[in-house]
Amino acid sequence: MVLSSYHAFTDFQKYMLGLVFGVLALITFVVFGILAYINSPNYDPVVHTISKLGIQTPEGGLYFTIGVVLGGVFIFLYFWIMRDVFPFKSHRVVWNRELTYWSHILSLAGSVFLILVGLLPDRGITVIPHFLVAAAMFTCIGVAIFIWSLTLWEDYSQRVPFTKFVALLGFITCGIAVLHGFFSSIKFYGPIWQKTAVLFYLLWFLVFNAWMWRVVRSLS
Repeated sequence: MVLSSYHAFTDFQKYMLGLVFGVLALITFVVFGILAYINSPNYDPVVHTISKLGIQTPEGGLYFTIGVVLGGVFIFLYFWIMRDVFPFKSHRVVWNRELTYWSHILSLAGSVFLILVGLLPDRGITVIPHFLVAAAMFTCIGVAIFIWSLTLWEDYSQRVPFTKFVALLGFITCGIAVLHGFFSSIKFYGPIWQKTAVLFYLLWFLVFNAWMWRVVRSLS
């Protein structure tokens, strides 16, 4: 009954439902991230990665875990719903349909890896698993953003205002993520590059959804 009602939703109604989870994810990340930081007096943003908030103090670690796990669940639901919403579904050519399908798989996988980042602290025997799931999270979501940016550039840039700007921001975001991976691997200001990559992920998310709000609303 619930599924049949959901499938009857318009793109705009699905987008609004997904947006609720997207906003909840952002609020969760920000609020619990601040609480974790406040309760981690020895945390240095310049020398520590974000995940180090999970091991500074028991209180800070608890806030970090709750924020990442709960926020990861919300972002998973966001991507799950958005797979049915313009422009996530591309129908112009088969090549784009296949890429778009795999981008959704990657975004959902990235959300699961994000949840695991919160469950596997960056210490002791979980250091290597934490590093692996964090790298997988950045990679999966980064590649998904790159694919969506390609779709926007090829399918909609001639028909929808500001689309090229959104696509370019997606490409830049992916470039920053690649630089983050490279400089972190050679231990060159890795924590700063990580925070820069996260900032661009959040910036892309906000700009992309502002663009989608305008476009999907016009189609409703």
